[in-house]
Amino acid sequence: MQKTSNARVTFNTKLLKKLVKQENSGVEVHTTIQHLAIYPHQLNNFTESVKGLLNSKIAKYNKTFNGILLGYQNIKLLTDGGVIHEDSCFIHFDIQANFYIFKPEIGKIMNGMVNRKSRDHIGVLVYEAFNVSIPIKMEEDEENTENSIKIGDNVTFQITYINLASVLPYIRGKLISEQDVNIPNTPKVKKKKKKSKIKEELIEYEEL
Repeated sequence: MQKTSNARVTFNTKLLKKLVKQENSGVEVHTTIQHLAIYPHQLNNFTESVKGLLNSKIAKYNKTFNGILLGYQNIKLLTDGGVIHEDSCFIHFDIQANFYIFKPEIGKIMNGMVNRKSRDHIGVLVYEAFNVSIPIKMEEDEENTENSIKIGDNVTFQITYINLASVLPYIRGKLISEQDVNIPNTPKVKKKKKKSKIKEELIEYEEL
């Protein structure tokens, strides 16, 4: 995964549609109106300007949706023109689109890939973009489940704490076994194979 200050994370729309239908994915789609404002010179390429504004919000907390914006589709301009307010250099307008939002909830069971491990916690990556911190207790017993976990393994966890509005979204969870997943009134979650389609399709990095 390339780490650069000018890289933009984008999510595959086709796969986002699949995640919306997948139980316990934490991904929802909402058709709603958003207010945007652009500079007059951006009218020269209006469509790209709108996409640029929306792209800048991807993978960030969105107060309107109370979640993290992953993508959008079917943009519609709701007015014939924009509005200029007094003492403002921006042109204001409203759009409607399908917005894909990541909204994890406390108690929800999810899957992720282990990307870090220490004596007191493991780090789990969800959709190759969101980190989950899972406290653990390392025991001398070699058969201990937490001891047997390796970087690259796919694990199942339950969310215990969320703060999506911080500078970096923070999610904490606890490991659970398949027996825990199958308790009554709890949706069954199948563990993903190591070679996951999500890993292959979900995220592309583009240089701005």
